[in-house]
Amino acid sequence: MNFKVRPLQGDIAVLNLKNRQLLEVLWSLGKLEEFFHKEVTQVSADQKESFFTMFDNLQDKLERELNTLSLKNERIAKTSTTLEMEIIKEFSDGPMN
Repeated sequence: MNFKVRPLQGDIAVLNLKNRQLLEVLWSLGKLEEFFHKEVTQVSADQKESFFTMFDNLQDKLERELNTLSLKNERIAKTSTTLEMEIIKEFSDGPMN
C-alpha cells in the first residue's frame, strides 16, 4: 500500500512514525478502502444501506483510533505542539490484492 503523509501544520519530525499502532491503523484503513472499492459494485440495492453503515462504522472506529494515538517522539519533542497532517492512500491501476 502506498501512503503519502503531508504535514499541513506543525513539524512532522516530532512524530514517531515507526509506531506499531499507527502502522496497524493505516494498514487497516487501507484494507478497508480496498474492500470497499472491490465489493461496492457487487452489493445488491437492498443491501447497500447496511453495507454503507457497516463501512462507515468501521471507518469511524479506525479514524478515532488514529486520532487517539500517542505519536510524539519523546527524544525530539519536549514541548506541546499542534500537528495537522493529511494521509492519502494511492491506488494503482492494476488489480487489488
